[in-house]
Amino acid sequence: MLVFVKLFCTLLLLMGVLAFGFLPLLFSSTNKSLFSLFTSFSGGVLLGAVMVHMIPEAISHSREFLCYMHVRSNLPIGVVLVVVGFIIILFIEKLVEELRYRSTGEAKPLLQGSSDSVSEEQPRQESFGGYILIMALSLHSLFEGLAVGVAESVSDTFTLFLAVIIHKLCLAFAVGVKLQAEGRNLKEHFYSLLVYALSSPLGLLIGIIVTSTLTASNLMIATFFADAFASGTFLYITFIEVISPEFQTRHVNQLLKILALFGGFGVVTMSILLFHKYSRDSCT
Repeated sequence: MLVFVKLFCTLLLLMGVLAFGFLPLLFSSTNKSLFSLFTSFSGGVLLGAVMVHMIPEAISHSREFLCYMHVRSNLPIGVVLVVVGFIIILFIEKLVEELRYRSTGEAKPLLQGSSDSVSEEQPRQESFGGYILIMALSLHSLFEGLAVGVAESVSDTFTLFLAVIIHKLCLAFAVGVKLQAEGRNLKEHFYSLLVYALSSPLGLLIGIIVTSTLTASNLMIATFFADAFASGTFLYITFIEVISPEFQTRHVNQLLKILALFGGFGVVTMSILLFHKYSRDSCT
């Protein structure tokens, strides 16, 4: 019965993410005012996810990690690894930008946002911000799915499933907006969303398979490092890739953008606060 429930949750998660990820395609990006509000809303979703969920979880897991290693330290190791993840993505962008400049003389950033500061007549520049966002989300989602997979009762499974799916659907919409802003074709859009959609089900299935061998401490350690680095990447994409470029455009009133940003933040924050339970420091 428990395995059936977990497999059913896996199917719902997969279908839901694909559906919400394709939802932005129903609205043409040529409607700049509407698409600008969608981008602002998605920025709020990403902001809520990283600030209210991912970073606090990384900090919580860091305390558990230090207790498990019997280390007492005032160094906020979780925050340190988040910043390291942020700097790694910044380094990669600037490195590729420098290599591109040396080879072609073109200094266009690798991770460009949705701002239309570039003339629409120019061909679309190569951008991988959406792909990096998907990699960070997929890494995080893999371990979220793993947590559902190792649940020991039907009630725990449904509680964890609700916690995962509500904000995951919001994030799928935000990813869809980001991919559309980058001008991805339908095939690229589908395969990108498929990678993200499969991450939680994959983690869930892994959890079902290794329930008898995976210890809670091993899961905690792996989740800690994955969450911390993914949070840094997520932080970079949220501010540098989505929010900052969007508020440099003037397609719609800035106050409406702020309201849309706050709306996205509020939706994902409420879902996280209602369903997520953060672990407490049990170190004595």
